[in-house]
Amino acid sequence: MPKKIKENWIFILLLATLTVFYSYGIFLVPFHPDESTHIYMSQDLEILSSRPLSLSWEPGLPFSNEIMLRSLGAPLSKYLIGFGRLLTDTPRLSADWIWSLSWNENVAAGAYPSARLLVTSRAITTSLLIISLIFLYATIKKNFTITTSLLAVIFLGLNPLFLLHGRRAMNEASVLMGVCFFLWALSRENIRPWLIGLALAIAFNAKQSAIALLPIGIIAVCRPFKIRSKPNIIVKRLAVFSLFFLALTYLLNPFFWKYPLQASQYSFKITSELQANQLKDYYPSPDDGKKQTLPYRTLALFSNLFLTSPSTAEVANYINEIEDQEETYFSFPLHSLGRSFLIASILIVLTLSGFIIGIRSIITHNESTPPATSLLLLATILQFFFILFFLPLPWQRYIVPLLPFTSIWAAIGLEPMIQGLNQYLSK
Repeated sequence: MPKKIKENWIFILLLATLTVFYSYGIFLVPFHPDESTHIYMSQDLEILSSRPLSLSWEPGLPFSNEIMLRSLGAPLSKYLIGFGRLLTDTPRLSADWIWSLSWNENVAAGAYPSARLLVTSRAITTSLLIISLIFLYATIKKNFTITTSLLAVIFLGLNPLFLLHGRRAMNEASVLMGVCFFLWALSRENIRPWLIGLALAIAFNAKQSAIALLPIGIIAVCRPFKIRSKPNIIVKRLAVFSLFFLALTYLLNPFFWKYPLQASQYSFKITSELQANQLKDYYPSPDDGKKQTLPYRTLALFSNLFLTSPSTAEVANYINEIEDQEETYFSFPLHSLGRSFLIASILIVLTLSGFIIGIRSIITHNESTPPATSLLLLATILQFFFILFFLPLPWQRYIVPLLPFTSIWAAIGLEPMIQGLNQYLSK
């Protein structure tokens, strides 16, 4: 243990500093009404432990907001928030936020969490950011230099989107942790199918867009073995991977326990209708059709990743009510660090450079290329295009699963420059 501390003391110091910084900032993050929804639905943890089948979908049940929310899946965050409440003996939220009501009407109905409840819920999600950085550091250190590992942690840990969306009582912190956990599982010398399945299930049940990583999990499980010579081993490994992924997903979603097929069809219907309504509300004019084209969506994705200011709201319903919170939050320089055209251009160049370095090392069969590089490249591509094609709304928090990937490639892209500078200074 002392040897590991000595070897990683810079990271430990960096992590401790970031932990203090994140904890202080919990109080400053502007409120998002979806936080109320996640906190309100955290009561499902208590129901799950006492009468779990009451959470299941049944034909003929009258439609309710709770049923709709359970049908959308991604339950991990609400359970973690519920665990935080139980651990601290914090009362649940009495009502869900209703977007058709005014701010004052929601507050009067009990849909705005108390300071204690909000901080408790955010403390859980913020702790997941620390875990994400630990997984990220361990992943990169296993395959690259300590310098690259530290750079990746800095790029992710100080990313303004990481700071804002990750510290809210919502899904983003969970999916960040899930993706980093999955990348760490991929970086192991011996790929363990159960670990890959477990990590993918956590990422998917945090945010469903992480299903883009499913092919990577399959490839990772099969890759060390030749299909012709060892088909039985491959089948067994795929079975273990599938068992852990499906079993954990099933356990976390009691909505599907009684009638899995019909409940899945209902969930798909509700999800499709919700996305259609969101698109209709976001693009009300016929002239907005051009904004849904692939070039525009690609530009919006890159802009959200690197340039645009951290988005405190997707719609303008309650902009005036959180204006003071925004002003206080963004008065701290680190909360909007690097969100300018110059810095964004540099980060894009670094990220693309790192990506090209990875591709070139694979093409040239470089012996020093880490074995997980090809999987990391494929994972980046699949996650990017899944968000681009299947999430048409240009909402900033939708691109959060990409943040660990861009941080890794930016660090890899910067590493040769640092090495060159060191060589120059040594001469």
